[in-house]
Amino acid sequence: MLDFEVARAYALAVAAERRAALSRQAASAFAEAGRVSQQRLAAGDVSVYADRRLRLEAARYAALESESVLARRSARVALSALVAASTDSISAMSAVLSDSLPFLVPPMSLAILRTVALRARSDYKEVSLEAEASAAEARVVSRDRIPTPIISAGYKQEDAAGIVESLNGFAAGFSIPLPIWDRKKGAVAAADAEGRRAAAEREIVRRRVVQQVAEAHDALLAVEQQRAILAPQLGAQSAAALRSAQVAYAEGEVTLLEFLDAVRAYHEAESAYAALIGESVIRRAGLERVIGSPLSAIPSLPVAQSPGMPRTNDIRPEIDR
Repeated sequence: MLDFEVARAYALAVAAERRAALSRQAASAFAEAGRVSQQRLAAGDVSVYADRRLRLEAARYAALESESVLARRSARVALSALVAASTDSISAMSAVLSDSLPFLVPPMSLAILRTVALRARSDYKEVSLEAEASAAEARVVSRDRIPTPIISAGYKQEDAAGIVESLNGFAAGFSIPLPIWDRKKGAVAAADAEGRRAAAEREIVRRRVVQQVAEAHDALLAVEQQRAILAPQLGAQSAAALRSAQVAYAEGEVTLLEFLDAVRAYHEAESAYAALIGESVIRRAGLERVIGSPLSAIPSLPVAQSPGMPRTNDIRPEIDR
């Protein structure tokens, strides 16, 4: 549980860091556009409405930047509460968070994940051992219904009054108790019922584990499918498109609305991808929690990056520029 919370807090902190960088970049773009608009307004090349519209959009992105900075701080505080050595120190506030979020995760075998979960989950192990113990106890109680033969042997010596010679010799006996009145039906029935209860409890836990693994697997797969669709459109290509829009607006080749649409599309797409990356880490940690084992520890599961898929670190330098 603690591993999941730490992974979740770290993913949210890194995603907040990326959104803050995106907001800062958008605010800088509008600041430069505002400078160009002022020059055009003085020269009479743009209307007052266009200049005001640009300033309004710049103010909106400045507010988004402030919100993202606050969200970044909150995410770092939450991470520090989990990893700091003491409550008095906030180690993650000034730490540089490495952009080590995972690559696109290839498809995984749901059958293997279920098998690993049923072997690794402590709750299923517990009910399985309890069911085995109850079944063994039921077998022992059932065997008690079978009469146990008793064989006795010994040496007997007897001195009787008035008899010169003593009576002695070996004695042996054999007896079988017959359960005429006590057949132990109640104990056997109780043991059988306890065994069935333990077996039913194990089946309940098994089905719950299988369901949780399937849900966590599908949730991670859904996020990875979204990332696979969005990732090829982002990174260096989208950053170059944004710079082209800035240059085109500065040279008067595109209108204000076209420039606003370009900046908004870039910011929203990159922010959505940052959220998807964080969600992917969280859902991956959730899957590891329900199977009770790290995905990297399962030899049969591929965890390497798929060829041609962009890495997170390939996108980040473009955001920081």
